[in-house]
Amino acid sequence: MANEKKLHSFFNHAGISICTLDSNSGQFIEFNDVAHENLGYSREEFEKLTIYDIDGSVNKGSISKRRKEEDLHVFETLHRTKNGDFKNMLINYVPVQVDGKRMIQSIHIDVTAQKAVEMALKESEARYRAIIDLIPDGIIISDKGIILFANSTYGTMMGWPNIEDVIGKHVSDIVKYSPIDGKDSDKEEVDRQVNNNDPMRQIEACFLRPDGTKVFTEISSTRIEYKGKPVILGVFHDITREKEREEALISREKRSREILENSKDAILLTDFSGKIIEANQHACDSLGYTREELLSLSMYDIEVREEVLEENIEVLNQMVPGVPITKEGTHRRKDGTTFPVEVRATLYETGDRKLICSLARDITERKQAEERLKEAIKAAEEASKSK
Repeated sequence: MANEKKLHSFFNHAGISICTLDSNSGQFIEFNDVAHENLGYSREEFEKLTIYDIDGSVNKGSISKRRKEEDLHVFETLHRTKNGDFKNMLINYVPVQVDGKRMIQSIHIDVTAQKAVEMALKESEARYRAIIDLIPDGIIISDKGIILFANSTYGTMMGWPNIEDVIGKHVSDIVKYSPIDGKDSDKEEVDRQVNNNDPMRQIEACFLRPDGTKVFTEISSTRIEYKGKPVILGVFHDITREKEREEALISREKRSREILENSKDAILLTDFSGKIIEANQHACDSLGYTREELLSLSMYDIEVREEVLEENIEVLNQMVPGVPITKEGTHRRKDGTTFPVEVRATLYETGDRKLICSLARDITERKQAEERLKEAIKAAEEASKSK
Protein backbone atom coordinates (compact mmCIF):
# COMPACT_ATOMS: atom_id res chain seq x y z
CA MET A 1 0.00 0.00 0.00
CA ALA A 2 2.85 2.41 0.85
CA ASN A 3 4.51 1.69 -2.49
CA GLU A 4 1.20 2.23 -4.30
CA LYS A 5 0.80 5.59 -2.58
CA LYS A 6 4.33 6.59 -3.55
CA LEU A 7 3.71 5.56 -7.16
CA HIS A 8 0.39 7.40 -7.22
CA SER A 9 2.03 10.50 -5.73
CA PHE A 10 4.83 10.30 -8.32
CA PHE A 11 2.26 9.87 -11.12
CA ASN A 12 0.32 12.98 -10.07
CA HIS A 13 3.26 15.21 -9.16
CA ALA A 14 5.74 14.28 -11.89
CA GLY A 15 6.80 17.34 -13.87
CA ILE A 16 5.98 15.62 -17.18
CA SER A 17 2.79 14.42 -18.84
CA ILE A 18 2.06 10.71 -18.33
CA CYS A 19 -0.82 9.08 -20.23
CA THR A 20 -2.28 5.67 -20.99
CA LEU A 21 -4.12 5.44 -24.33
CA ASP A 22 -6.59 2.94 -25.69
CA SER A 23 -4.72 1.70 -28.76
CA ASN A 24 -7.99 1.19 -30.67
CA SER A 25 -9.83 4.46 -30.05
CA GLY A 26 -6.95 6.73 -29.03
CA GLN A 27 -8.97 7.68 -25.92
CA PHE A 28 -7.07 8.86 -22.87
CA ILE A 29 -7.71 6.14 -20.26
CA GLU A 30 -5.54 7.57 -17.49
CA PHE A 31 -3.46 10.71 -17.22
CA ASN A 32 -1.86 12.94 -14.61
CA ASP A 33 -2.61 16.62 -13.97
CA VAL A 34 0.34 17.88 -16.02
CA ALA A 35 -1.10 16.19 -19.14
CA HIS A 36 -4.24 18.33 -19.26
CA GLU A 37 -2.91 21.46 -17.53
CA ASN A 38 0.00 21.80 -19.98
CA LEU A 39 -2.49 22.07 -22.85
CA GLY A 40 -4.93 24.34 -21.00
CA TYR A 41 -7.71 21.83 -20.45
CA SER A 42 -9.58 20.89 -17.30
CA ARG A 43 -9.51 17.21 -16.33
CA GLU A 44 -13.17 16.86 -17.37
CA GLU A 45 -12.49 18.38 -20.79
CA PHE A 46 -9.40 16.26 -21.38
CA GLU A 47 -11.26 13.03 -20.53
CA LYS A 48 -13.47 13.60 -23.59
CA LEU A 49 -10.54 13.98 -26.00
CA THR A 50 -8.53 11.46 -27.99
CA ILE A 51 -4.94 11.66 -29.16
CA TYR A 52 -6.28 12.62 -32.59
CA ASP A 53 -7.79 15.81 -31.12
CA ILE A 54 -4.44 17.17 -29.96
CA ASP A 55 -1.94 15.59 -32.38
CA GLY A 56 -2.62 16.05 -36.09
CA SER A 57 0.30 13.81 -37.04
CA VAL A 58 -1.35 10.77 -35.45
CA ASN A 59 -4.01 8.71 -37.18
CA LYS A 60 -5.66 5.37 -36.53
CA GLY A 61 -3.27 3.67 -38.90
CA SER A 62 -0.20 4.85 -37.01
CA ILE A 63 -1.78 3.92 -33.66
CA SER A 64 -2.60 0.47 -35.00
CA LYS A 65 0.99 0.04 -36.18
CA ARG A 66 2.43 1.14 -32.81
CA ARG A 67 0.05 -1.19 -31.03
CA LYS A 68 1.77 -4.16 -32.71
CA GLU A 69 5.28 -2.98 -31.82
CA GLU A 70 6.93 -3.98 -28.58
CA ASP A 71 9.90 -1.62 -28.21
CA LEU A 72 10.10 1.85 -26.68
CA HIS A 73 9.85 4.57 -29.33
CA VAL A 74 10.82 8.22 -29.11
CA PHE A 75 9.76 10.94 -31.53
CA GLU A 76 8.91 14.65 -31.65
CA THR A 77 5.54 16.12 -32.61
CA LEU A 78 3.26 19.11 -32.08
CA HIS A 79 0.34 19.15 -29.64
CA ARG A 80 -2.51 21.59 -30.02
CA THR A 81 -3.53 23.53 -26.89
CA LYS A 82 -7.10 24.47 -26.01
CA ASN A 83 -6.61 28.02 -27.32
CA GLY A 84 -5.25 26.76 -30.65
CA ASP A 85 -1.53 27.27 -30.08
CA PHE A 86 0.96 24.47 -30.63
CA LYS A 87 3.60 23.06 -28.29
CA ASN A 88 6.64 21.03 -29.24
CA MET A 89 6.50 17.66 -27.51
CA LEU A 90 9.01 14.85 -27.15
CA ILE A 91 7.03 11.59 -26.99
CA ASN A 92 8.18 8.34 -25.41
CA TYR A 93 5.73 5.49 -25.89
CA VAL A 94 5.61 1.73 -25.51
CA PRO A 95 2.72 -0.75 -26.03
CA VAL A 96 1.58 -2.45 -22.81
CA GLN A 97 -0.99 -5.00 -21.71
CA VAL A 98 -3.53 -3.76 -19.13
CA ASP A 99 -6.15 -6.29 -17.97
CA GLY A 100 -5.68 -8.19 -21.19
CA LYS A 101 -6.14 -5.12 -23.39
CA ARG A 102 -3.55 -3.55 -25.65
CA MET A 103 -2.75 -0.03 -24.47
CA ILE A 104 -0.08 2.54 -25.21
CA GLN A 105 1.83 4.02 -22.26
CA SER A 106 3.27 7.38 -23.20
CA ILE A 107 5.29 10.19 -21.65
CA HIS A 108 4.97 13.66 -23.17
CA ILE A 109 7.77 16.11 -22.46
CA ASP A 110 7.20 19.76 -23.34
CA VAL A 111 10.30 20.85 -25.27
CA THR A 112 8.79 24.10 -26.52
CA ALA A 113 11.34 26.17 -24.59
CA GLN A 114 14.22 24.09 -25.93
CA LYS A 115 12.85 24.40 -29.47
CA ALA A 116 12.59 28.14 -29.01
CA VAL A 117 16.25 28.17 -28.00
CA GLU A 118 17.19 26.10 -31.05
CA MET A 119 15.35 28.56 -33.28
CA ALA A 120 17.08 31.45 -31.56
CA LEU A 121 20.46 29.83 -32.15
CA LYS A 122 19.83 30.03 -35.88
CA GLU A 123 19.56 33.79 -35.65
CA SER A 124 22.39 36.22 -35.17
CA GLU A 125 24.50 36.07 -32.00
CA ALA A 126 23.31 39.44 -30.74
CA ARG A 127 19.60 38.68 -31.27
CA TYR A 128 19.49 35.25 -29.62
CA ARG A 129 21.79 36.38 -26.82
CA ALA A 130 19.32 39.10 -25.84
CA ILE A 131 16.39 36.67 -25.98
CA ILE A 132 18.08 33.86 -24.04
CA ASP A 133 19.26 36.23 -21.31
CA LEU A 134 15.61 37.04 -20.61
CA ILE A 135 14.72 33.39 -20.04
CA PRO A 136 14.32 32.73 -16.28
CA ASP A 137 16.05 29.32 -16.53
CA GLY A 138 19.80 28.82 -16.74
CA ILE A 139 20.89 27.70 -20.22
CA ILE A 140 24.24 26.36 -21.34
CA ILE A 141 25.67 24.79 -24.47
CA SER A 142 28.42 22.29 -23.76
CA ASP A 143 30.57 19.74 -25.51
CA LYS A 144 31.58 16.84 -23.26
CA GLY A 145 31.20 19.12 -20.26
CA ILE A 146 33.10 22.11 -21.68
CA ILE A 147 30.86 25.19 -21.64
CA LEU A 148 30.66 26.87 -25.04
CA PHE A 149 27.82 29.24 -24.21
CA ALA A 150 25.84 30.24 -21.11
CA ASN A 151 23.14 32.82 -20.44
CA SER A 152 23.35 35.33 -17.62
CA THR A 153 20.69 33.46 -15.63
CA TYR A 154 22.97 30.42 -15.44
CA GLY A 155 25.84 32.59 -14.18
CA THR A 156 23.67 34.21 -11.50
CA MET A 157 22.18 30.87 -10.50
CA MET A 158 25.58 29.23 -10.10
CA GLY A 159 27.29 32.19 -8.41
CA TRP A 160 29.31 33.50 -11.39
CA PRO A 161 28.16 37.12 -12.02
CA ASN A 162 30.55 37.55 -14.97
CA ILE A 163 29.27 34.97 -17.44
CA GLU A 164 32.42 35.19 -19.57
CA ASP A 165 34.35 33.57 -16.70
CA VAL A 166 32.55 30.25 -17.22
CA ILE A 167 33.10 29.94 -20.98
CA GLY A 168 35.71 27.30 -21.82
CA LYS A 169 35.56 25.69 -18.38
CA HIS A 170 34.26 22.24 -17.55
CA VAL A 171 30.93 22.31 -15.71
CA SER A 172 32.56 20.52 -12.76
CA ASP A 173 34.94 23.50 -12.38
CA ILE A 174 32.02 25.93 -12.16
CA VAL A 175 30.11 24.30 -9.32
CA LYS A 176 30.62 21.18 -7.24
CA TYR A 177 27.98 18.47 -7.24
CA SER A 178 26.32 17.92 -3.86
CA PRO A 179 24.44 14.61 -3.42
CA ILE A 180 20.72 14.85 -2.65
CA ASP A 181 19.74 12.62 0.28
CA GLY A 182 23.26 11.17 0.30
CA LYS A 183 22.92 9.56 -3.15
CA ASP A 184 26.52 9.64 -4.41
CA SER A 185 25.55 7.29 -7.24
CA ASP A 186 23.61 10.15 -8.86
CA LYS A 187 26.85 12.12 -9.30
CA GLU A 188 28.40 9.31 -11.29
CA GLU A 189 25.36 9.20 -13.57
CA VAL A 190 25.35 12.98 -14.07
CA ASP A 191 29.11 12.99 -14.80
CA ARG A 192 28.69 10.16 -17.30
CA GLN A 193 25.88 11.92 -19.16
CA VAL A 194 27.75 15.24 -19.22
CA ASN A 195 31.04 13.80 -20.44
CA ASN A 196 29.37 11.58 -23.07
CA ASN A 197 27.07 14.30 -24.41
CA ASP A 198 24.05 12.22 -23.39
CA PRO A 199 20.70 14.04 -23.03
CA MET A 200 19.11 14.29 -19.56
CA ARG A 201 15.40 14.24 -18.93
CA GLN A 202 14.40 16.30 -15.92
CA ILE A 203 16.68 15.06 -13.17
CA GLU A 204 17.19 16.85 -9.88
CA ALA A 205 20.68 17.88 -8.84
CA CYS A 206 22.18 20.02 -6.10
CA PHE A 207 25.32 22.10 -6.62
CA LEU A 208 27.63 24.07 -4.33
CA ARG A 209 28.35 27.60 -5.51
CA PRO A 210 31.84 29.08 -5.04
CA ASP A 211 30.63 30.79 -1.84
CA GLY A 212 29.51 27.44 -0.40
CA THR A 213 25.75 28.00 -0.72
CA LYS A 214 23.58 25.34 -2.32
CA VAL A 215 21.40 25.62 -5.41
CA PHE A 216 18.88 22.90 -6.21
CA THR A 217 18.10 22.51 -9.87
CA GLU A 218 15.99 20.46 -12.23
CA ILE A 219 18.05 19.70 -15.33
CA SER A 220 16.96 18.66 -18.79
CA SER A 221 19.09 18.60 -21.91
CA THR A 222 18.96 17.65 -25.56
CA ARG A 223 21.34 17.34 -28.49
CA ILE A 224 21.52 20.26 -30.94
CA GLU A 225 23.88 21.50 -33.63
CA TYR A 226 25.94 24.54 -32.68
CA LYS A 227 28.34 26.13 -35.12
CA GLY A 228 28.22 23.01 -37.24
CA LYS A 229 28.97 20.61 -34.38
CA PRO A 230 26.68 18.28 -32.35
CA VAL A 231 26.60 19.50 -28.75
CA ILE A 232 24.35 19.49 -25.69
CA LEU A 233 21.84 22.21 -24.81
CA GLY A 234 21.15 22.13 -21.05
CA VAL A 235 18.32 23.88 -19.22
CA PHE A 236 18.65 24.44 -15.44
CA HIS A 237 15.45 25.28 -13.55
CA ASP A 238 16.11 26.66 -10.06
CA ILE A 239 13.99 24.75 -7.51
CA THR A 240 15.90 25.96 -4.43
CA ARG A 241 12.89 27.74 -2.93
CA GLU A 242 10.69 24.68 -3.42
CA LYS A 243 13.31 22.50 -1.75
CA GLU A 244 13.73 24.92 1.14
CA ARG A 245 9.95 24.97 1.67
CA GLU A 246 9.92 21.18 1.49
CA GLU A 247 12.73 20.90 4.05
CA ALA A 248 11.03 23.46 6.31
CA LEU A 249 7.79 21.48 6.10
CA ILE A 250 9.61 18.25 6.94
CA SER A 251 11.31 20.00 9.86
CA ARG A 252 7.98 21.35 11.14
CA GLU A 253 6.40 17.93 10.80
CA LYS A 254 9.30 16.39 12.71
CA ARG A 255 8.97 18.96 15.51
CA SER A 256 5.22 18.44 15.60
CA ARG A 257 5.70 14.70 15.83
CA GLU A 258 8.19 15.12 18.69
CA ILE A 259 5.76 17.37 20.55
CA LEU A 260 2.96 14.91 19.87
CA GLU A 261 4.91 11.91 21.13
CA ASN A 262 6.26 13.69 24.22
CA SER A 263 2.87 14.99 25.35
CA LYS A 264 1.66 13.84 28.77
CA ASP A 265 -1.89 13.74 27.38
CA ALA A 266 -3.38 11.20 25.02
CA ILE A 267 -3.79 12.88 21.62
CA LEU A 268 -6.27 11.51 19.09
CA LEU A 269 -7.02 12.83 15.60
CA THR A 270 -10.42 11.75 14.27
CA ASP A 271 -12.69 12.52 11.35
CA PHE A 272 -16.34 13.49 11.72
CA SER A 273 -17.42 9.84 11.76
CA GLY A 274 -15.27 9.31 14.84
CA LYS A 275 -12.66 7.14 13.08
CA ILE A 276 -9.21 7.48 14.62
CA ILE A 277 -6.68 8.45 11.95
CA GLU A 278 -3.72 9.39 14.16
CA ALA A 279 -2.69 8.89 17.78
CA ASN A 280 0.38 9.53 19.90
CA GLN A 281 2.18 6.89 21.96
CA HIS A 282 0.64 8.06 25.23
CA ALA A 283 -2.83 7.39 23.80
CA CYS A 284 -1.76 3.87 22.86
CA ASP A 285 -0.22 3.23 26.27
CA SER A 286 -3.13 4.63 28.27
CA LEU A 287 -5.67 2.55 26.34
CA GLY A 288 -3.50 -0.58 26.11
CA TYR A 289 -3.48 -0.81 22.28
CA THR A 290 -0.73 -0.90 19.74
CA ARG A 291 -0.76 1.97 17.25
CA GLU A 292 -2.03 -0.33 14.50
CA GLU A 293 -4.87 -1.57 16.71
CA LEU A 294 -5.86 1.92 17.81
CA LEU A 295 -5.93 3.26 14.26
CA SER A 296 -8.43 0.55 13.34
CA LEU A 297 -10.91 1.80 15.97
CA SER A 298 -13.26 4.76 16.34
CA MET A 299 -14.24 6.87 19.33
CA TYR A 300 -17.36 4.70 19.63
CA ASP A 301 -15.06 1.80 20.58
CA ILE A 302 -13.40 3.86 23.31
CA GLU A 303 -16.05 6.13 24.84
CA VAL A 304 -18.28 4.22 27.29
CA ARG A 305 -21.03 6.72 28.06
CA GLU A 306 -23.74 6.76 25.39
CA GLU A 307 -24.96 10.20 26.44
CA VAL A 308 -21.48 11.59 25.72
CA LEU A 309 -21.50 10.04 22.23
CA GLU A 310 -24.94 11.48 21.52
CA GLU A 311 -23.83 14.87 22.81
CA ASN A 312 -20.76 14.69 20.59
CA ILE A 313 -22.90 14.59 17.45
CA GLU A 314 -24.61 17.85 18.43
CA VAL A 315 -21.35 19.48 19.51
CA LEU A 316 -19.56 18.61 16.25
CA ASN A 317 -22.10 20.54 14.19
CA GLN A 318 -21.61 23.60 16.41
CA MET A 319 -17.82 23.61 16.59
CA VAL A 320 -15.86 26.54 15.15
CA PRO A 321 -12.38 25.93 13.69
CA GLY A 322 -9.64 26.80 16.19
CA VAL A 323 -12.03 27.25 19.12
CA PRO A 324 -11.59 24.34 21.58
CA ILE A 325 -14.34 22.84 23.72
CA THR A 326 -13.83 20.85 26.93
CA LYS A 327 -16.00 17.98 28.15
CA GLU A 328 -15.75 14.90 30.33
CA GLY A 329 -16.21 11.27 29.38
CA THR A 330 -15.22 7.73 30.28
CA HIS A 331 -12.76 5.72 28.16
CA ARG A 332 -12.53 1.96 27.96
CA ARG A 333 -9.13 0.23 27.77
CA LYS A 334 -8.40 -2.86 25.69
CA ASP A 335 -8.68 -5.03 28.83
CA GLY A 336 -12.18 -3.69 29.52
CA THR A 337 -11.34 -1.44 32.46
CA THR A 338 -12.52 2.16 32.33
CA PHE A 339 -11.27 5.51 33.57
CA PRO A 340 -12.63 9.08 33.57
CA VAL A 341 -11.16 11.61 31.15
CA GLU A 342 -11.33 15.31 30.43
CA VAL A 343 -11.25 15.90 26.68
CA ARG A 344 -10.25 19.18 25.04
CA ALA A 345 -11.32 19.01 21.38
CA THR A 346 -10.53 21.41 18.55
CA LEU A 347 -11.86 21.45 14.99
CA TYR A 348 -9.37 21.78 12.12
CA GLU A 349 -10.12 22.19 8.42
CA THR A 350 -7.65 20.84 5.86
CA GLY A 351 -8.92 21.65 2.41
CA ASP A 352 -12.44 20.26 2.19
CA ARG A 353 -11.87 17.86 5.10
CA LYS A 354 -12.74 18.51 8.75
CA LEU A 355 -10.78 16.81 11.52
CA ILE A 356 -11.04 16.80 15.31
CA CYS A 357 -7.92 16.90 17.48
CA SER A 358 -8.68 15.71 21.00
CA LEU A 359 -6.41 15.90 24.05
CA ALA A 360 -7.66 13.37 26.59
CA ARG A 361 -6.38 13.61 30.17
CA ASP A 362 -6.88 10.87 32.77
CA ILE A 363 -8.68 12.54 35.68
CA THR A 364 -8.95 9.46 37.91
CA GLU A 365 -7.01 11.10 40.74
CA ARG A 366 -9.08 14.29 40.46
CA LYS A 367 -12.33 12.32 40.63
CA GLN A 368 -11.06 10.35 43.62
CA ALA A 369 -10.10 13.58 45.37
CA GLU A 370 -13.53 15.02 44.63
CA GLU A 371 -15.17 11.93 46.12
CA ARG A 372 -13.01 12.14 49.25
CA LEU A 373 -13.91 15.80 49.60
CA LYS A 374 -17.61 15.02 49.25
CA GLU A 375 -17.32 12.27 51.87
CA ALA A 376 -15.46 14.61 54.23
CA ILE A 377 -18.10 17.32 53.82
CA LYS A 378 -20.88 14.78 54.38
CA ALA A 379 -19.16 13.40 57.47
CA ALA A 380 -18.69 16.90 58.84
CA GLU A 381 -22.37 17.72 58.26
CA GLU A 382 -23.49 14.50 60.01
CA ALA A 383 -21.17 15.19 62.93
CA SER A 384 -22.58 18.67 63.23
CA LYS A 385 -26.15 17.37 63.29
CA SER A 386 -25.38 14.84 66.02
CA LYS A 387 -24.18 17.47 68.46
